[in-house]
Amino acid sequence: INFDSLSNVNDSSCNYDCSLFSLDIDSLKKPSCYGFSDGLISLETNFCSSITWTDDTTKTFTRVGINSDVYSAIATTCDGVCVDSITINLNQPDSFSFQFRIDTMSGYISTNLSGGTSCFQNSFDFYWSNGDTNISIIPLNNGIYSFQVVDCNGCTAIDSVEIKFGCTSDTSCNYDASANIDDGTC
Repeated sequence: INFDSLSNVNDSSCNYDCSLFSLDIDSLKKPSCYGFSDGLISLETNFCSSITWTDDTTKTFTRVGINSDVYSAIATTCDGVCVDSITINLNQPDSFSFQFRIDTMSGYISTNLSGGTSCFQNSFDFYWSNGDTNISIIPLNNGIYSFQVVDCNGCTAIDSVEIKFGCTSDTSCNYDASANIDDGTC
């Protein structure tokens, strides 16, 4: 507060206003996919300072290749007089999950999706092993149908469902307990 720019000797009479010193977020990038370690935190101060991260011995203002977690840093002015700290909760997208639902009469396989990151209007890319690109399909043959979903960040989830046509009525003499789509032969 009482800095004299013409003085060339420190007489220890300077009064510091540490409320002017601040540690702030310069840039922040959350991990792109659930479980990924591609996040970034970059901090800055408005005065000459050093920084210490409480979870690590890193002394740099930027952390790269980090996962979802709570990060705290402490900055100290170069003269050691003022201190500021910051805590950042670096979140990640929700993990993908989806469930198949098979209509035993029509053969329609619907997929209920949750998680991931949509770009706009819940847009995701869907890929079935039979070449279909809709969220739901009607299979034509017995077999295993693989399903892949890709979100806006390029995160993927893959699963499959086995389809077997046959008699699904457990009161019929030709009941097939392994069938999950009725083929009309009951």
